[in-house]
Amino acid sequence: YKKVPLENLAMAGGCALNSVANGKLFSRTSFRHTWIQPAAGDEGLAIGAALHTYHAVLKQPRRYVMKNPYLGPEFSESRIETDLKKANLQYRRFERDPLVEAVAEQIAAGNVVGWFQGRMEWGPRALGNRSIVAHPGLPNMKDALNARIKHREWFRPFAPSIMAEYQHQ
Repeated sequence: YKKVPLENLAMAGGCALNSVANGKLFSRTSFRHTWIQPAAGDEGLAIGAALHTYHAVLKQPRRYVMKNPYLGPEFSESRIETDLKKANLQYRRFERDPLVEAVAEQIAAGNVVGWFQGRMEWGPRALGNRSIVAHPGLPNMKDALNARIKHREWFRPFAPSIMAEYQHQ
């Protein structure tokens, strides 16, 4: 930032996934407008290199602006119901408000919920359409998720989701 003092910042690659570093970057610089490529792992670097070549080297115009990271498949309710029946899984249909209430009750009771809605997000992070949701206040929840569900190392962090009005608490 000291060498190129701009207000805008676009990021890609694995470093863009470091929320702690990102927080320090934004609190200690004057960057005000940011965009992080949703495919922020190694695939994001490849996309950036390809776009740079296409635009800067080949001088081709920009024709697409990514508006959101929800580029994956979406499934109809009838398709989901068919697949649940094929797998012999029990299920229950809910309207929106009763669904949210039932999920909140499950989370409050210490259960883990898989949330599935709309188009799948593109990239390595769950952004609300394909998410594992759990009670963050339970002492062993992080370890349980890492060991039993995510099957990854104990030290791996989780990205919290909170309502905007509570972000400063």
